[in-house]
Amino acid sequence: NTSGVYGIFCNNVCLYVGQSINISNRISQHKDNFRTAKFQINGTKLHKQRVSISKMPHKVEYKYYEMAKEYNLPDLSYKTLFRVPKLKDEFEFNELLTYAEQAMIESYQPKFNHIAARPTRKENLKIR
Repeated sequence: NTSGVYGIFCNNVCLYVGQSINISNRISQHKDNFRTAKFQINGTKLHKQRVSISKMPHKVEYKYYEMAKEYNLPDLSYKTLFRVPKLKDEFEFNELLTYAEQAMIESYQPKFNHIAARPTRKENLKIR
């Protein structure tokens, strides 16, 4: 149940930086989304359809298709880059997570982060 900022790497190259109030659950979601994208890409290859990933109907976010096109799941590693202690003040906690994520994005310059860090969605920010 570690909260903080994590990175997805391949051969010490940073591919993506994200934040979560539960890093292990979020990494599991990333793996599932990656598998979904890889399966869909492989399915179009199997049926000899020459559809670019930008034109196929997306079942997950586009970044997973970009990653799945270039990498295989066993080649990826996941690292906690910065732990953020849980705070009672939700706003302060969310701001700290977002600030830490942006600092890691600037530091690691990940390949698949196309926008600046943004706060965790409110419905995912339940501190117990």
